[in-house]
Amino acid sequence: MLLVLRLRDGAEQVVAEWHRRLASLWDPRATLPPGQEIVSRPMVPVPWGLAAGRYTLELALFDPVTGETWPGVAEDGSPVAWPVAVEAAPEAPKPQALRAHGFQGRALWRTLRLGSVEVQGTTFFPGQEIPVTLTWLSVGRRPRQYTVQLRLVPADGETEAQVWEVPLRVGGRWSDPVTDVRRQALRLRLASSVRPGSYRLILTLLRPPGATVEPARVGLWRRTRDVFLGEVKVADYERLPHLPDGAQSLEATFGGIIDFVGYEWRDQREVILYWQARQEVPLNFTVFVHLLDDEGRLVGQADHVPQAGRAPTSGWQPGTVVPDPFTLPVDPQPGWRLRVGLYDPVSEARLPLDGGGDAIELPAGVERGTPE
Repeated sequence: MLLVLRLRDGAEQVVAEWHRRLASLWDPRATLPPGQEIVSRPMVPVPWGLAAGRYTLELALFDPVTGETWPGVAEDGSPVAWPVAVEAAPEAPKPQALRAHGFQGRALWRTLRLGSVEVQGTTFFPGQEIPVTLTWLSVGRRPRQYTVQLRLVPADGETEAQVWEVPLRVGGRWSDPVTDVRRQALRLRLASSVRPGSYRLILTLLRPPGATVEPARVGLWRRTRDVFLGEVKVADYERLPHLPDGAQSLEATFGGIIDFVGYEWRDQREVILYWQARQEVPLNFTVFVHLLDDEGRLVGQADHVPQAGRAPTSGWQPGTVVPDPFTLPVDPQPGWRLRVGLYDPVSEARLPLDGGGDAIELPAGVERGTPE
């Protein structure tokens, strides 16, 4: 008989599981005499990367021969469980210390163990990137060449909303197949087709040739092809079916893929730009807004991702109008103008205007007339 300890989060998901002997020198195959007391002091290391918060520690017994599990039940019929508070570590532990103190991963393959999973954030918008960090450990042999497949599956369904496949890259050769610990940082960009809702993030390892699924072992005995990493929520950004009444129409096309369709001043400093994607946008472009005085000198600048970061351009659905409100850093004076365009934040290359140039100009402030 083995002692089973499970750590559950507020959503009742098992985030860690440990199997221990009832006592350090007791043979789990032996028969336990009736009435005999066994004092057990299992060490249960908290997984590296576990988010700070409140959890529940559950107790059960497991028979490795029959595969049966008996949950712990108190005399009053309630489950044997204790509240546990996990606090954030002041600094990340060293990899060698993790192995020395019995660090246990969440899933095990033939040559690899998934040690921990960090998902930075819980709610994302189409076009945004989900930052995921996977911690891998070797289990005594040099790991194979795997492909990491990550799937976004609706919480109430089985059909994937989006699939990412990336090589298992942990940087260089494993210096020591027993103690080496590697971290793989991924950024999973959400497609514009992903609808708002709750999703499960699922990991599967594929091995060449033919991308065969490599089964994982979770806990001591359960084998599965899919490893649950966590839950994420996808929210919706603001979009409109057409340019609203009261907005000033001004049409221009950038790079053949994004239309500027108009603008609207709310007050002397607050303006709304209206955009529309002609097709799927491959990159997340940044909007630049330059405030020019009556002599054409730059007096203010406001570079931003549309809707304060909630509506990256790669998440826009073609044909819908995306309002982009923002506030100028200074009050515009009579005769001042705005110069507006888009650029790639990586290469800093501006998206060209169809017909020449890379920016449009519009009057700054309320009641400045119509553009020439």
